[in-house]
Amino acid sequence: LRGGVKCECKEDSSTCADGSQKWVDPETCESSCISSPSYCSSSGDPHYRSFDNKYFDFHGECTYQAASCGDFEVYFKNVDLLGRAPRFTKGIELHFKNHVFSITAGNIVQVDRENVQVPNIQTWTNG
Repeated sequence: LRGGVKCECKEDSSTCADGSQKWVDPETCESSCISSPSYCSSSGDPHYRSFDNKYFDFHGECTYQAASCGDFEVYFKNVDLLGRAPRFTKGIELHFKNHVFSITAGNIVQVDRENVQVPNIQTWTNG
């Protein structure tokens, strides 16, 4: 909305290669091809699958940076189980535009270090 006038982008017939999708900037109406959504995960002692679907094992007790791009960062925090190995991912933090979103073991959810109630939590069990 600019000065009370709503601007809309014209349809663009361009296509993107497999593994990407078209995105149109709503401010400039410029279109570009971006990577399709991807996921990363941590499980077990901990085993990681990266956004580009590569598999890693990290057994240290520390915080790992899983992703970053501009003002977007994702961290996994690994801790010892019962004060010794094996380790597990206790929490995940997303840093975005000067805010911190986190989920820790026990489904504790925080925004900027304050507990928040989320409307729905889904959990999965392997096996």
